[in-house]
Amino acid sequence: MLVKKTATCSLKCWYESDDEPMPAIGHLMVVTNWDGTPICIVEIISVEECKYSDVTAEFAFQEGEGDRSLEWWRKAHWNFFAKECEELHIQPCEEMMLVLEKFHVVYQ
Repeated sequence: MLVKKTATCSLKCWYESDDEPMPAIGHLMVVTNWDGTPICIVEIISVEECKYSDVTAEFAFQEGEGDRSLEWWRKAHWNFFAKECEELHIQPCEEMMLVLEKFHVVYQ
């Protein structure tokens, strides 16, 4: 299997508004497909905080979505985060903080 996605991100305020623990280096996660079938295990190798406006083209590429460009990433993630912000009763902005995770597959 070709691994295209090696990173993901979330709104930092999502962790602050819920009892969800912040991601941690070394944490193992089971990745499932859309029907819940496990497909692999990944290990988090990096966790950083970053403003939405400061996400790099390199990170957008590592997320492995769309055409992997920063332009595509910004549009898709703005739409996604705007919906999350609405649910959290906050305004989306270029300064919103994200939690960026990088990972690698440890079992397939």
